[in-house]
Amino acid sequence: MDDKTLKRGYRNAWILTGLSLLYICGFYYLTMRSNRVPKPTTWDMGGVPFVPGSGVEAEGYARSYVPAGTPVGAEKK
Repeated sequence: MDDKTLKRGYRNAWILTGLSLLYICGFYYLTMRSNRVPKPTTWDMGGVPFVPGSGVEAEGYARSYVPAGTPVGAEKK
């Protein structure tokens, strides 16, 4: 093999190696960026540290309570 062909082969091998590393790093970056742990869902209490069931901030939640011992299907009435 002559020197010109050998140098071109080495050059192409390094270009292919660099593109492969770029692909691997890019794939890793996109995978880590798109698979983050979601933020936990929080209940906005309007800045109130404790919300009793009868409070204004608990509107809609206080009526969803079903007492213990209620037969199944009876809470839908």
